[in-house]
Amino acid sequence: MNMTEEFQKDCGRMTLKGELTLENIRPLYENMKDMLEKAKHLVVDVSEASDADLSFLQLLCSAHRTAMKTGKTLAFAEIIPDVVQKAMADNGYTGQSRCSLDVNHTCLWAKR
Repeated sequence: MNMTEEFQKDCGRMTLKGELTLENIRPLYENMKDMLEKAKHLVVDVSEASDADLSFLQLLCSAHRTAMKTGKTLAFAEIIPDVVQKAMADNGYTGQSRCSLDVNHTCLWAKR
């Protein structure tokens, strides 16, 4: 997995390439945590992911909840590749229901 980070004012962009799987979740967690502390708005670009699994989806869900609790936003970049969409479908992240914290309807799993 390869990760790059960009900041402009209070906005951050995290670009993730390669395998977004359990084997890479710890460094991804650390970097996402740091970026959410620094940025008011964080965009996660997964357009070049080659694989994704449940641990990655759980991390994003947790990060989204943290963002909502702290008045920040977390969103996907415009393109979600087939491998991430497949992981979402295979693991029940289909956007049928949102968590109770999602009062602003910013759920990452909502239908687009």
